[in-house]
Amino acid sequence: MTPERGAAPDHRLTADGALMLWLGDGCIETCARRLHRRLTGELLAGAPATPERTRALALLEPFLAATDFARLRGAHRELAGDDRVWVVLRATDDGAVGWELV
Repeated sequence: MTPERGAAPDHRLTADGALMLWLGDGCIETCARRLHRRLTGELLAGAPATPERTRALALLEPFLAATDFARLRGAHRELAGDDRVWVVLRATDDGAVGWELV
């Protein structure tokens, strides 16, 4: 399952509370920022704070704040925006947010 190129960043929440983020139209930073902007915009426009929105934002905010994206893209070319891949963001035991390529 691959979303259309140019569509809004696609994402899914997994049963265990992780966030799957589709990198089909940008690097990991761009896609994460777009999704964060879209979700916060929906909330500001009066959309309900559903558990899905809340969980996605709870993962995106610390990920965006703490990640050295230049280093991450340099070390993992598949996250630089040239490949169309899914990335899973998951809370770690120390309160950080880790990622994995799927």
